[in-house]
Amino acid sequence: MQKALYLISYDVVCQKRRTRLHKRLSQHGFTLQQSVFVTYDYLKEVKALCQALRDEIDTDEDRLLCLTIQSNGFKALHKPTVAEVEIMHQHPLLTQLLN
Repeated sequence: MQKALYLISYDVVCQKRRTRLHKRLSQHGFTLQQSVFVTYDYLKEVKALCQALRDEIDTDEDRLLCLTIQSNGFKALHKPTVAEVEIMHQHPLLTQLLN
């Protein structure tokens, strides 16, 4: 089993829940924006993390998104062309992972 790169994003109404999610995600990855995190881990660990996050949110008013960015190793990372999507960021850790 190999590690993969994941993007986790949330939109949480309640400040208390939002703070709990931010603290938990900060232990597992790094933030690109206030509610957007990147983590590099095993699928089993990310599934457990996303389930724990799901248990903390109110599904009637909050949103949680957990996406696999890359699962085949970084040498095979698909870097889309500008026509597909433009990746704009200034985070050194993400630059390191994408190069």
